[in-house]
Amino acid sequence: MNFPTMQGLFPILATPFDADDRIDEEDLRREVDFVIENGVHGVGIAFASEVVKLSEAERDVAIRTVVEQAGSRVPVVVNTGAPSTAVTVQYSKRAEELGADASMVTPPVGVSAEVTKEYYRRVSDATTIPIFIQDVPTAAVSPALAGE
Repeated sequence: MNFPTMQGLFPILATPFDADDRIDEEDLRREVDFVIENGVHGVGIAFASEVVKLSEAERDVAIRTVVEQAGSRVPVVVNTGAPSTAVTVQYSKRAEELGADASMVTPPVGVSAEVTKEYYRRVSDATTIPIFIQDVPTAAVSPALAGE
């Protein structure tokens, strides 16, 4: 779905697990419905969703489930940041393939502004969906740098 602007409340979903440590897809669907029915403007899959702890197959299940359940009601934003640019690009492309409306990318840690710009440029060149620059204390991106 193409949303012209993304603004407002985008809660990060909690990923529910069953007794066998598998993603509880039905509970995840209910969570998506609950937040949408209560007026959110979009939903996110990110750190609080335990996305960095999920296997690639589990990431796919979580993203696919949330995208399907949200339908065209609200946009879905997925955290696709990773320790390397190549993996970040891979995760970003996969999120787009699975129907995410935007990616939220954690900036690299301890690098120059030029390296940070190149990192985001590579993600942008590999995908067509918008990119949210995630604000994290360990790798802040200044407003001026974000504007570039």
